[in-house]
Amino acid sequence: MKHWRLAGSTALALILASAASAEITPDEVWRSWQNLGAEQGQTITAKSTSHDGTSLVAEGVTIQMKDAETSVEGVIDRVVFADQGDGTVAVTMSDSYPMTLTVTDTTDAAAPKPVTVKLTVTQPGLKVVASGTAASPTYAFDAPEFGVKLDSLEGPGTETMTAAGEVKFTGIKGSYAFAAGEGTAPMALDSTFTAAGMTMDISGADSAAKSDFKAKVSVADLNGSTKGAFLDAAAMENMNKALQDGFFTDSQFSYGKTSFEFGGTEDGKPTTISGEAASGGVGFVLNKETMGFKGNGSGVTMTVAGGDMPFPSVSVSYSEAAFDLGFPVAKSDAPQPFTFLARLVDLKLPDELLGMVDPTAQLPRDPATLIVDSTGTVTLTTDLTDDAAMAALGDAPPGTLDSLDLKQILLKAAGAELTGSGAMTFDNTDLQTYGGMPAPTGTIDLKLVGGNTLLDKIVALGFVTQDDAMGVRMMMSMFGKMVEGEPDTMTSTVEFKDKGINVNGQKIQ
Repeated sequence: MKHWRLAGSTALALILASAASAEITPDEVWRSWQNLGAEQGQTITAKSTSHDGTSLVAEGVTIQMKDAETSVEGVIDRVVFADQGDGTVAVTMSDSYPMTLTVTDTTDAAAPKPVTVKLTVTQPGLKVVASGTAASPTYAFDAPEFGVKLDSLEGPGTETMTAAGEVKFTGIKGSYAFAAGEGTAPMALDSTFTAAGMTMDISGADSAAKSDFKAKVSVADLNGSTKGAFLDAAAMENMNKALQDGFFTDSQFSYGKTSFEFGGTEDGKPTTISGEAASGGVGFVLNKETMGFKGNGSGVTMTVAGGDMPFPSVSVSYSEAAFDLGFPVAKSDAPQPFTFLARLVDLKLPDELLGMVDPTAQLPRDPATLIVDSTGTVTLTTDLTDDAAMAALGDAPPGTLDSLDLKQILLKAAGAELTGSGAMTFDNTDLQTYGGMPAPTGTIDLKLVGGNTLLDKIVALGFVTQDDAMGVRMMMSMFGKMVEGEPDTMTSTVEFKDKGINVNGQKIQ
């Protein structure tokens, strides 16, 4: 099922994904749609086709995809491919059509009957215009509204269940541009889309389990783009080979103001989770050299109520969160760059939880922040996408860490702040000096503000004894030095050189 590129999609996606190698004429677009579907493991047929002037009309269009466990079938009453007389073809279709998803548990001989999900896809006013050439067609699309609604759920295990749901997009616009590769070369894709908004409203209940759930989501200002080169489903079975043969993808997605509410009842106890976000986004990149994941969100608040919590509700918020990880996937004789970024800014925990550990508010309730921003280089001895080669490594690493640049370290919480930066290189021929780790060379600079004050408050709360605190202060004085003129501020310079460690000029190893 993972290779169904168009599974469960709308006629919008089916039309847009058609005809990478077709002439821009009605008949050729229809035939190429069928050919591309076959390459992706689909069967696309029509009960009848006819010509109405310069237009091709396909009646009873069936799109079917199946494997041993799952099948998806959609039936569109009418699809019209109209020659517009200017080298373009306008594609329109029925405002709605049914879709059926069946899933069979082949591992359970006692339950051969499949679970059947029936859906209705709505797309009133959808219009797609094909232009360009057979080798490089472009599809521009405009859909005032597009939705998928759950009609029924039947099969083993669903006898006591009820479910309802609908997902709807509004104001959808965008384009897909294809370029067919020669021979077995991949097909290039460059696409963009926008949507004014999206709403989701689903719910369900199981009378036997005495449980229920609901989910409501609203998202504004959706934007997305994908660039890539794609192979057929069979070629994608071996990811490492597919990458070497030219497969790649670069997808980015962003969204605006979002609100959500999830709820459910289990054992008679209701729980709800609600919140909102100002904006956010995600991204994914994969090619034969690198892989990257990233995501971000801003202005996020979330409230949890009910369940087994000792409070009626608790709320958490943060102003910004971000994650960015990029690393090489191909083996190389030379070092290759990687990046790692984690940001959580102005995290505010609920007073109810803080009050359990600090009932007299000894610790400041200021929002907390954590930032780790780093880059570096590694040398891979094995392709990370080669499953057989990775399995053969056993517990051995797939490469070596060559350098690390700590651009920023920031931890701010409970009135104290730790900052730092530094850079190191690593000698991978020396795994003895540091107990199996490659020997580093470089420097890390650290600064701690408010550390002693925080320690005093922790002692006052009873978490640490005075004797333990004294030991901590002695360690801090050994590894840090006070900054003159700056209250409760100390710095530390940790230097790795000549197979030893120096702190503020004093050798400790």
